[in-house]
Amino acid sequence: KTESASWVKRLFKWGAWFVAGIAILLLCAVLALPYLFPVKTLQPVIEKELSRALKQPVTVAGLDIGIFHGIEIRDVRVGVAPLLQVHSLILDYDLTHLLGGELVINRIIVDKPELNLVSTQGVWNFQSPGEPAKKTQPTAPAKKAKSSEGRLPLPLEVVLKYFSINNIILNVAIDDQVSARLEGLDIQAQGKVSSDALDFSAAMTLTPLKSADPFNLSFSSRNGLEVKTALSTELKVLAKDINHINLTGK
Repeated sequence: KTESASWVKRLFKWGAWFVAGIAILLLCAVLALPYLFPVKTLQPVIEKELSRALKQPVTVAGLDIGIFHGIEIRDVRVGVAPLLQVHSLILDYDLTHLLGGELVINRIIVDKPELNLVSTQGVWNFQSPGEPAKKTQPTAPAKKAKSSEGRLPLPLEVVLKYFSINNIILNVAIDDQVSARLEGLDIQAQGKVSSDALDFSAAMTLTPLKSADPFNLSFSSRNGLEVKTALSTELKVLAKDINHINLTGK
């Protein structure tokens, strides 16, 4: 019994040293990360890769990265005009639950995204220069893969505590003939999803602007037609299964 207890103590001692060593290595990695990969070095790389993926020039005014807690991007611009601009984007996550098979996202906040769609002689500003209109080709129906109803192919459980897109703005202009603007649309969501469970809820709200001009939807044409209105609406989505989604609104 004495020899057995001695081995147990040794195992605990080795285990404690092992955990402490891993913790020290992680701490050193976190401290060294800003020097090995400083933000000033990462920012142009991110801009370059995003520009190549979106086929539009992308610029980022500010970037903060914390490998274990999240990322914040400020003043993102896509396109020359720009096509899209976002005041700020925040992704806040918690990696401490990964060992338990769970990815926890504390919050995703997209603040004031503004999308500007412009069509000139049938060519939209999100199309690459010289890009022809793609012709749809008939395709053979895909074979349905065998899968369990209501199941998602996820390797771990994803928990989204808070998701928000604040004050969405959409501008549309067609050949200087027609223009429209939607402003003040908000989207909030939260949920939990895994390979065999889904619990998701979202709300989309549009309310009159809190200003001297409360109109959140406007339309005008070159022939003199002009419409302005203050819309108020709310849509809610509730999903307990990927095959059963409940949508309500007013």
